[in-house]
Amino acid sequence: MTRDEAKKIVMRVRNLYMSQARQYTETDWQTMIDVWYEQFKAESYDDVYKALTMYVNNGKQYIPNVADIINEMINIDEPETAKLFKRLKKECDIIANGIEHVVLDDLGGVVKDPNSPTGWRYITPEAHTTTKYTQADFANLPMELQIYAEDIDGLRKLNDEILSNERFAYKRFKDHLTYIRNEMKERAK
Repeated sequence: MTRDEAKKIVMRVRNLYMSQARQYTETDWQTMIDVWYEQFKAESYDDVYKALTMYVNNGKQYIPNVADIINEMINIDEPETAKLFKRLKKECDIIANGIEHVVLDDLGGVVKDPNSPTGWRYITPEAHTTTKYTQADFANLPMELQIYAEDIDGLRKLNDEILSNERFAYKRFKDHLTYIRNEMKERAK
């Protein structure tokens, strides 16, 4: 975002929150433009504009600060984030529960197996916790997920977190994803 675009955003804030804006001096507004430019110069004008619009549409009654807009920017790509989280859950499930996707009791059990002549085979209690998940499978994950999980053991730990409180796990994932994406942008430079 350019300085002129930062000025447009701040002037939009000023117009949207006219009654509160009267308390600010011209110096305050200039400082706000400078701060918003510094904070959002790596972001696109459209994303900052969308975030401000979301902030206003959510019924927020006070002039937003930079942190408020950053929080809204996290929500802009919600469908993409949800899709990535769904993929993470799937990979965690595969690695934690094995390729069979069955949960067995201590006695083991019988599961469908397309490679068996009868279509069924016996699974020991130990076998259901093993997986054919390899480093190559991990390398096929989107880069954001690889960075988030760190390694295959990280997927196992994330699986426990997701199972214990999926809502919290999703919020944590969403918050970390912004940081990871910023790191990826920095590495690309």
